Amino acid sequence: MTKFVTAEQCLAAIQGDSAWRKKEISFLKNRVARSEGASKDMMMRAGILMLYAHWEGFVRFGAETYIAHINERVSRFNPPLTEHYSRLLMWRCVQKKGQYPHEKYPHAFLDIMTDWKSNPEKLLPENMIDTQHNLNSEELGKILRIIDVPFADFESKTNLIDEKLVGRRNPIAHGKKKVISLQDYHEADREVRLLLDIFQRKIEDCIQSSHFVGS
Repeated sequence: MTKFVTAEQCLAAIQGDSAWRKKEISFLKNRVARSEGASKDMMMRAGILMLYAHWEGFVRFGAETYIAHINERVSRFNPPLTEHYSRLLMWRCVQKKGQYPHEKYPHAFLDIMTDWKSNPEKLLPENMIDTQHNLNSEELGKILRIIDVPFADFESKTNLIDEKLVGRRNPIAHGKKKVISLQDYHEADREVRLLLDIFQRKIEDCIQSSHFVGS
């Protein structure tokens, strides 16, 4: 992962990633508009796949970039972290011990807590973000929970994400001849752009406000 030390570097990376994705989305939309008949049907199915790919890709990239930025700030300046991120560091300490024996024996868990106090983790694991290659509203909620972003702004979009984006993408990705109407495609295009904007705004707000820094 590239080092994103300053907020400006992190923001530039996220804005750049957003820009090329939207450019590809617009390009494909124009190709759909110029196509006819069977070619149009094929382009719309490809468009749904591309829209989903950019949705999943941008969420993953944005969240991972934010985590990388937090780690860079911690490793260089050691700011106090919020309780939320301190808990994730504790989780990392437990995770490194594996599933046994602390899962079964209280004394083993106490040993982990002793290790945590004497030699605490300082950096967040970079592999926390996992879309499961199926970024529905449930998986989105998990990612937002990890990066401490409220799900509220996405509440009204759950049906869109689950039924109209993931639900249309999955049959196509698995080789089925899913029929996509022009109205379906335009709706997906419009709403994915909106979802990208919402997620980008939330990540940028966290970066600009150093949301991870505690008191």
